Amino acid sequence: MMALLLALPLVPTLRFREPSSTVAEPRAKIDFGALRRFLTRPGARTWIAILLLYRSGEAMALTMFNPMLVDGGLSLGEIGLALGLAGSVGAFAGAILGGWLISTIGRKRSLVLFGLLQAVALCAYLVPAGGEFRPSTVYTVAMIVAFAGGMATAALYTNMMDRSDPRSAATDFTLQQSLCAIGPLFGSALSGFSAARFGYSMHFTLCALLALVSALVVARWLTAQSAAPEIGSVAEVG
Repeated sequence: MMALLLALPLVPTLRFREPSSTVAEPRAKIDFGALRRFLTRPGARTWIAILLLYRSGEAMALTMFNPMLVDGGLSLGEIGLALGLAGSVGAFAGAILGGWLISTIGRKRSLVLFGLLQAVALCAYLVPAGGEFRPSTVYTVAMIVAFAGGMATAALYTNMMDRSDPRSAATDFTLQQSLCAIGPLFGSALSGFSAARFGYSMHFTLCALLALVSALVVARWLTAQSAAPEIGSVAEVG
């Protein structure tokens, strides 16, 4: 069933015919120099730290959410509803609302505010960690965390597009997306050791603190970049 559902989106792709390019001006050659240019831009080190940290706290927490529900005695069906239905609905709603708010409060400011919201939302995991495993409570917690994560992801990806040079946008965005995966990868790998050593409550507290640190790093970056134009802005392209 999973394989079938993954195959269904390929059906319209088989019928799609990509239109021929209408770009008249010559494109810049894309090579490893594009990666070097991205890594040597002003504020690149801080931005890379943001990419590595921004979703790491959430990934560390989410990785241990499932084992905690197993330890709490929930059935496979209840865990599936929490992680699948409640989490997906929350993430979808958060992404929609986040995308709408970004245009109102600004790209960079939203990255800070949604990062802080994500740190606060991770504290919701402390409720089941304290022994409250009623399904309704677990579903609510999963939805709250996923909702904040959806908003944070919308803000992060929007800023990633802003940090992509139009001359090498695909390369720049792919590099940033890869960096976004590295931090959560290490966080998820270490989450089991953290939960085993400190217990679920302290583990989720540490995850929330890591999310808070990432939001503070964003605030520092925002202060340093407040007077600089975006890479993809009209002023930069012109």
